[in-house]
Amino acid sequence: TALQQAAFAANTAYLMTYFTESPSFTGADYGLHLAVSRDGLNWTPLNQNNPVVTPTAGELGLRDPFVHRKRDGAFVVLATDLKGTDFTRNSQYLHVWDSSDLTSFTGYRRIRMHTLNTHTWAPTTFWDAARNQYGIVYSANNGRDVFMVNYTSDFRTVSSPQVFFSPSFGVLDGDIVVDGATTYMYYKNLADGFI
Repeated sequence: TALQQAAFAANTAYLMTYFTESPSFTGADYGLHLAVSRDGLNWTPLNQNNPVVTPTAGELGLRDPFVHRKRDGAFVVLATDLKGTDFTRNSQYLHVWDSSDLTSFTGYRRIRMHTLNTHTWAPTTFWDAARNQYGIVYSANNGRDVFMVNYTSDFRTVSSPQVFFSPSFGVLDGDIVVDGATTYMYYKNLADGFI
């Protein structure tokens, strides 16, 4: 559509989302941080490196923030519902915000992805043209870490979860890129150990 073309033509920089956490950094806040770059190599934190939003429900912290430009040109931000490094804590929810311009964030909510006794980590989303919906992919554990998917058209209600990718080894930190008719998935193979 003309709106989509105008929105994509307006791209003039790269945006990175992150959270702060470091054993030596006492200011870890687990809020949504943004940085911008013109070349993808040199990054400038925005908002004096303070969070632009912070969760007000669930674990009261976020990890693994992911921003996605929707088909209408607006954005959605998804993030893991976890504060700190106690990875034995389980949350069935993801944090979600809407943004029209990545300078203001509205509509904060949590969406329940499943009823399993496991985590909901490292979300990513992509447009599934065959379904005419967005797929939200995240890591959950059913004996090993696999990728689950729920489908949505509004990032408020989601379909029942299904296994999306379950190789013979654990996986984490997926990212999905759709390029025309080809869909690429990148992930961390947990059998390779942590870096």
